[in-house]
Amino acid sequence: MSASRRGGGALADAADAGGRGVFWTVLLVALLVGGGSLAGLGGIGLAVNLLLLGGSGGDATAGSAVSCGLRDPGPDETHEMVSATGETFVLDDVRLGNARTMIGALRGIVTSPAAEIVLVITAMPETAFRNLANPTNVPDSANFPHDGTGSDHDSIGILQQRPSMGWGDVASLMDPAGATAAFLGGPAGPNGGSPAGLLDIDGWERMAPAAAAQAVQVSAFPERYEAWVEAAAKLLSYLGECGDAVHPMGAPMPVSDGVGPRECPVYGPNGECAASTWHPAIDFDMPCGTPVVAARPGTVTQVSDAWVGITTPDGTVVSYLHMFESDVLVRTGDTVVPGQPIGVVGNSGQSSGCHLDFRVNTTATTDPAVLALPHIGVGYVPPGYVDPEAYMRLYGIELLA
Repeated sequence: MSASRRGGGALADAADAGGRGVFWTVLLVALLVGGGSLAGLGGIGLAVNLLLLGGSGGDATAGSAVSCGLRDPGPDETHEMVSATGETFVLDDVRLGNARTMIGALRGIVTSPAAEIVLVITAMPETAFRNLANPTNVPDSANFPHDGTGSDHDSIGILQQRPSMGWGDVASLMDPAGATAAFLGGPAGPNGGSPAGLLDIDGWERMAPAAAAQAVQVSAFPERYEAWVEAAAKLLSYLGECGDAVHPMGAPMPVSDGVGPRECPVYGPNGECAASTWHPAIDFDMPCGTPVVAARPGTVTQVSDAWVGITTPDGTVVSYLHMFESDVLVRTGDTVVPGQPIGVVGNSGQSSGCHLDFRVNTTATTDPAVLALPHIGVGYVPPGYVDPEAYMRLYGIELLA
């Protein structure tokens, strides 16, 4: 592989043969496919805007930052990471530890799950979270703790940044936390905006994660980042500690439509009302592409255009409406944890604009506290719905700002 202009690329020269399978035989990625994968992410990468997580505007602290803790990996903990193109590596305790260090360093600089995704999908194809020295071209790098070696130009460290391109000194770049700080950049960044880190790039929050990663790395192989988006979300869920519940948008915020009767929000072609006039849900009016996360743990029991339903262990069904099916990150049968990205705000179905409709049905619950919540709705509203605000308060989560 030839080197990138500024970063990235020491993939083929991993020190141990077992690690070689981690690295790329470059494939052009037009769609992310595979059983249980991010169906429909496509070349847009969900724009995950996924931002699978993060801001919906220019402020990197805005949007759906989910405040979850970081746990320490177990000594024998392993997870197999699989890309959309079939590349694999085993995330062992060393690599998990490196990932935890990087995410912790990022959170010390900026509150942005979007940036977390971009950082992780960069590290995965670059080094699979191994901190690589480069004794051939940067001899001094071998004097710092490392997990293997590479020899691509003067690329070093966990993100394969190049000292000759101004990313930093060897000591900083061989430190996963220092490499993360250089990658992020920003007003307080170590490189003063040159080369530009993620936070120096105007509009990065509105880019697909892979495009944002490429804007920083300027890699000779930009297509490789997109294939790791789903694996990145899984890695973050492995490291996260969100408890029993989180806000589906990350933090309390105003609503555009609450529980109860309302004027018709959407009309059909003949002037007829095309949506319910009694609303058993709370609507969060957010831009399309704003990340949505699982508010409660459970199993995905419904995925269709405009509707994702997740059944909790006690039988309650928590639903998220109006996401485009192509933007949904989970599939029927998947198990999810609180704070796990499940898609982004959309405008699908009977919708008057970009928003998330969040609703809770307790018909099948076995939890006495949930059963005690009064049902809401009249007429054609299906039985079993409860006020989402009252439901989430059972778990210490306030939905409204």
